[in-house]
Amino acid sequence: MTTRIKFLPTTTCYKTVQGNEEVELLEALYQVYRGKAILEYEGRELNLEEAIKLIANKCSRNIWVEFEVYIDLRKRGRILSIGPKPNTLLMKKSKSKQYYEYYILILEENKPIPLRILKDFIEEARKNSWKPIIAVVDRYGDITYYMPTPFTP
Repeated sequence: MTTRIKFLPTTTCYKTVQGNEEVELLEALYQVYRGKAILEYEGRELNLEEAIKLIANKCSRNIWVEFEVYIDLRKRGRILSIGPKPNTLLMKKSKSKQYYEYYILILEENKPIPLRILKDFIEEARKNSWKPIIAVVDRYGDITYYMPTPFTP
């Protein structure tokens, strides 16, 4: 059965609502990708490509990269939530786990990032008892995962 999810603009991005419940944006896109949901925006149905373009224009230019990682991890049975910072996800391996175990930073290949972002990412993961993972997506959508470890000489 296909459910309807409303795509509503907010001041910073979009929220998605199914009935009276809010659905995380990436989860809503994933349900459309799987053919389990239809997105509605301003009274018309959006396909996945249209939804991603809307999000890219208003919220996150990296939405396709984030979505590629989201799809990959959901297909592996992981439980995901949008992370506390841009381009991040929280992950646990099963529903039986009470807390999220992993903190994922999503990067696009060949786009430089300041070393400070990596340092802050690892510190935040350690502070919250999460294991840090860096997901790098190449131009073909292939994903490589790295588990960084801090090194103090």
